[in-house]
Amino acid sequence: MKLSFASFLAAALLSNGDAAKPKLSPLRGQAVTKSDAKPRAHTPKGTVMMPKKGGKSPKSPDRIDGAGGLGFSAVYGMTNQPTNEILVYSRNAGDGTLTFEGAVPTGGSGIGQDATAPGDPLGAQDAMVVAGKCLLAVNAGSGTVSSFGIDSASVIRHVANYSTGGTIPVSIAEKDGIVYVLNAGGNGSMQGYTLSDVCDMSPIGGLIKLDQGGPVSPTEPPNGLATPAEVGFTPDGDLLVIIKVDGGGQNISPTTGVASLNHYKISNDGTTSAATLTKTLVEGRPSSLPFAFDFDQAGNLLLAEVFDKGLPATFPDDLGIGAVTIWEEANGSYTQLASVSVGQPLTCWVRFNPDNQCA
Repeated sequence: MKLSFASFLAAALLSNGDAAKPKLSPLRGQAVTKSDAKPRAHTPKGTVMMPKKGGKSPKSPDRIDGAGGLGFSAVYGMTNQPTNEILVYSRNAGDGTLTFEGAVPTGGSGIGQDATAPGDPLGAQDAMVVAGKCLLAVNAGSGTVSSFGIDSASVIRHVANYSTGGTIPVSIAEKDGIVYVLNAGGNGSMQGYTLSDVCDMSPIGGLIKLDQGGPVSPTEPPNGLATPAEVGFTPDGDLLVIIKVDGGGQNISPTTGVASLNHYKISNDGTTSAATLTKTLVEGRPSSLPFAFDFDQAGNLLLAEVFDKGLPATFPDDLGIGAVTIWEEANGSYTQLASVSVGQPLTCWVRFNPDNQCA
């Protein structure tokens, strides 16, 4: 069974981030089952220690702590193949050992390998998220999001698939029963939903098209090095969308590519609109390709950028060095405070662990 590296990593971050390195037992191949969910706090290689600061504590809307009150632990992978499946692994919380429990069809389709970018077909973070007792996953090839109920460490139950209103959904955010799904196709868009206790979803508001300053090229499939990469809730409960290069792959350049941080205000009913957008451009390092984000204990934005000084002129011969940049938000605008090199190339994902204040 072929597994997207990007999708599996996203799933692995749903586990509870113990230091023990998981060992995979032989695949048992039993028919589909379901599984449980784990927190996505994770401390990868290149850990960045964050200074302790006073101030607001971040809301972690799309995370659950420990076993999330469910009493068990599991890890999920996603194949992202034409017949998309969720791979279920039960997890021994004592030593981190993973046991394969089965593959559960989503009822939708993925886009396969290298559809938008070499080695990273979705080019995004949070293609799957755990929301309480629900697991949500994108079907990038069929423009839908699948919802599953989590019944045990080995069993998930498919509830339904829901249209995302756009093409190539790549990222999901959830907070307090409000869900947003980010589409990477075309200029990019996002759709909101409510999520019930039994994992049903209902659309709220209309489809919100992203502002990229003009038409994006290429559109179908997009260039994954430039696409919208993640949607997430801010500590104040608004929405943030990051776009690696405004305008699409046509603008990737060591001299001109500009990324953007797109902040949308959320109303009391969970809806938002394009009219609430505040856009901050990541200037001074063209095509640095911000790929993912999280928030620290003080509510600062931690932004993973593939290239700390922008796209190397001789890329891909020179892979450059990645960085995590730190930003402060005020009224939807972001100001950079610092930059920390991760000392390795091609930085893509970031998670902040509030327990040890590391990213």
